[in-house]
Order: sequence, then C-alpha cells, then structure tokens
Amino acid sequence: NIQTREESISPGMLMHDAIRVIFSGVQITDKYKKMVQLIGAELVEDIELAWSATHLIAGDDDKTTSLRRTPKLMICMCRTSNIVSERWLEDSVAAGRALLDCRNYLLLNDTKAEEKYNFNMEEALQNGRLARTLRGGVLGGYAVFISKGVAGNKAPPLRELQLIVEAAGGTCMDSLVVVVAAAVARK
Repeated sequence: NIQTREESISPGMLMHDAIRVIFSGVQITDKYKKMVQLIGAELVEDIELAWSATHLIAGDDDKTTSLRRTPKLMICMCRTSNIVSERWLEDSVAAGRALLDCRNYLLLNDTKAEEKYNFNMEEALQNGRLARTLRGGVLGGYAVFISKGVAGNKAPPLRELQLIVEAAGGTCMDSLVVVVAAAVARK
C-alpha cells in the first residue's frame, strides 16, 4: 500500500508539517486559492518551489486525461506520493481541514495517461517513496549533465530539467570537464 503524508520539504524546512499545495494541469482560479486557504494550507505557484509541495493536485483542463507529464508533476513525483485529484481539495474543505490520508484521492486509475506515457502510477509512487527512503531520491548520489540540444527539444527548458534532477536527489553538472579529468587521472 502506498503511504502518504511523508515529509517532503527539505532545504531548511519552510514550515514543519505545513501542507503545501501545487497545481499541475489545472487552472488556478480564485476559488481554488480560497479553498487552499480554507484548509490551512499554503499555495505553491512558483516552479522553483515545486520541490517543497506536499500535495500536487493534477488534472488536465482539456479533460482528455487526469494528468499530463508536466515539469511540476515530475518534480512532485520525486518528492511526494500525494499526487491527488481535485476531489481531495473539495473534501478537505468540506472537512474544514486538510485531509492527511490521501489514499482515496491518489490518481491511480488514469489508464489513458498511463498508456500514453507508458508507466504505472501506483508503481511509480511506490518506487519513488522507496528511492527517497533508501538514497535520497531516484537520482540520489548521481551527477547529471544535460547536453546542449536536449532542453526545449520536446523536453522542458534547461532550468526545469535541472529542477527535476535536483528534486530527484541528483546534482546537475555544468560541465563534463571534471569527469573527463578524473577519468584521465585514474589511468
């Protein structure tokens, strides 16, 4: 079973045990902003802070699938298992507080999105949680170099790719010179 309500805020902990909500594929209306406020949560709008979100409310405004593979989704899947539907927010407002048990709201049955992107959400969330626990993330301990021509070429812009790598526990390298120099020095 996927466990939810994990600590997903790190660098200096912004607010201990704070619920931080970010939206992906959903237009952030004044109504949603008010709903986030009503449950005592903080709204994260800046992608630079997406790593700090404890809950991602995913959707697709054109309603073809519940979720799209956006940089915010990729960042949040690296940091939390709370990838939820808009219903989580609605039910939290009805309860007068953020519902901590998200199991009934996880986006686990979007077969269209899973087929389109060739993945299984339940497995991805379980694997992500395990990787965060064992090595600090899927890329924990790895250094990643993003080659020229990758960013923006059917991929997010460079800064968003860097944010995804960092959220996954990896380190972005500016150059391969250090790696090549170390390899030559070992010979």
